[in-house]
Amino acid sequence: MEYLAIFSIAALMIIPLIIIFVVQSQNIQADITGSQAEKAASTIISSAEEVYFMGEPAQKTIELQFPSGIEQVTISGTTMTFRIQTAELNYDIFKDARFNMTGNLDSFEGKHIITIKAQNSMVNITEK
Repeated sequence: MEYLAIFSIAALMIIPLIIIFVVQSQNIQADITGSQAEKAASTIISSAEEVYFMGEPAQKTIELQFPSGIEQVTISGTTMTFRIQTAELNYDIFKDARFNMTGNLDSFEGKHIITIKAQNSMVNITEK
């Protein structure tokens, strides 16, 4: 009988710890996803600025790793948007440029080879 009481008390103390661990793991994963997406967007915009200011026919190819959780990548006008979906919330990461951009990128997790070209006073961003 005493063993059952000790086991019950131990289980009541361990279960909340497991729940806290799972929640914290999800929060850390969401932070990592956001940071990696932010870095990818910054790298793309930085490379686009280089190509834009070099002028036509300049182009640059970069290789990036996209994290899981990127739902959509939109390039429109002077803004690039990464839509992120995590276990708890959805949010957008915006990056602005000083020039117009066009193109589209896939949102799958993993390696992306992206070509950035200067064309007619704008930048075209595409994926190979």
